[in-house]
Amino acid sequence: MRKIIVLAVVLLVAHSLNIVAQLPPTTPPNTAEEIMKRIINKEKENNALKQKYISFKKISETYSLEGNKGATLKNKEVALVHPEGDISVEDIVEKNGKPVKIRSKSSFPPNINEKLAGRYIFSMAQPEIQLLDGQPVTVIKMFPKPNAPSHGRADDIANAMSGIIYIDLENFYTKKLEAGLTRKKSWAWGLVSVEKLDISFEQKIFNNIIVVKSITAVYKYSILGIETYDKRVFTYSDYSYIAPQPRQ
Repeated sequence: MRKIIVLAVVLLVAHSLNIVAQLPPTTPPNTAEEIMKRIINKEKENNALKQKYISFKKISETYSLEGNKGATLKNKEVALVHPEGDISVEDIVEKNGKPVKIRSKSSFPPNINEKLAGRYIFSMAQPEIQLLDGQPVTVIKMFPKPNAPSHGRADDIANAMSGIIYIDLENFYTKKLEAGLTRKKSWAWGLVSVEKLDISFEQKIFNNIIVVKSITAVYKYSILGIETYDKRVFTYSDYSYIAPQPRQ
């Protein structure tokens, strides 16, 4: 179930994780759908740039929220992500305070743009300008479409979520997204259920590329009456730009 929840998180936020910072200043979009369409169209290009030229540290922490003791750390991993050829690879160097050496490919599922474009309605009743970290942002609301596609439990969860997107107006990218489950989801006659899923993620600009600052997911689910109430936090730091090497 934890893997399904993590996949639902990826389905929800991956469209905003790697967006090119600069867009042409002419003919700015004036509706939420137009804004999100232009942002989504730039995702693939930015993701390619990030995989080729950006290295960073990723810290993954899982906390238990059960009981009255507050958040209790259950698991922590530290990984170094760096480009290798045309892809990005992840070297896990620490697990729960102990050094390790585990390598894996770092990437998001393909064709995520098309899935999200057909899943959510983006709404902006009137231009609403706020300040976020000193930067002007416009606020867009997102809702699942009534007939959004579903091919499993991860899709079911994503289709039951709505949220708010904060678009940086100066550099035109998704600066922050907050979303949550609007209703409890159950399967197998109630033997499997997800009661809570709240997501927040933030981004910033590094070297004209949009990179992730943090992703947080708080979730509560039950399987055969056994409840799990956790918080998972991904923190990204130590970004550096790897200049392309000239061909010999």
